[in-house]
Amino acid sequence: MTLRLFLCFGLFLASPPALGESELRERASEEGLSWPPPEIRVEIDKSDRTLDLYSGKHLLKRYPVSLGFSPVGDKAVEGDGRTPTGEFRVVTRNPNSSFYRFMGISYPTSEDAQRGLRDRLISPAQAQQIREADSSRRQPPWNTALGGAIGIHGSGSRGDWTLGCIALTNAHMQEIWDIGRLGMTVKIQE
Repeated sequence: MTLRLFLCFGLFLASPPALGESELRERASEEGLSWPPPEIRVEIDKSDRTLDLYSGKHLLKRYPVSLGFSPVGDKAVEGDGRTPTGEFRVVTRNPNSSFYRFMGISYPTSEDAQRGLRDRLISPAQAQQIREADSSRRQPPWNTALGGAIGIHGSGSRGDWTLGCIALTNAHMQEIWDIGRLGMTVKIQE
């Protein structure tokens, strides 16, 4: 009797994979991919408010997202409410974010530094720090006039409400968190 209760209690504690993860596993299996799937990347379409999760050339899942409160156009300066466009990498992960989970991207990039220097928004030293971080695939300075701390996070995908980040529901963010890695490519287009 004790063994039976222990087994039942043990089974109760062992939780099955989250629904989203099982869907992703099934999709990966359909595509002949291992788990976790290799070459994870995301593509965000600002006009459609979608985030596509890929493994190589295979689309695994599409998610609805929210953007910055002023989403049209490329991010130019801190506080403009725009979500940047371009190709970035995940450079930091915070599992204890106030927005559930946070995967910070490599904005500003070397190109942003060049624009910022040209427009006299940042100093030559700041531009150099950004270029060095970009070339070494590290987090760039997030405390310049160009803005920073842009990433993918949870806390909801209804309406455009962020300061420039890409927001999903917490359940969707967890799916991406579970298979996303540092260095993962993040492409954002208008």
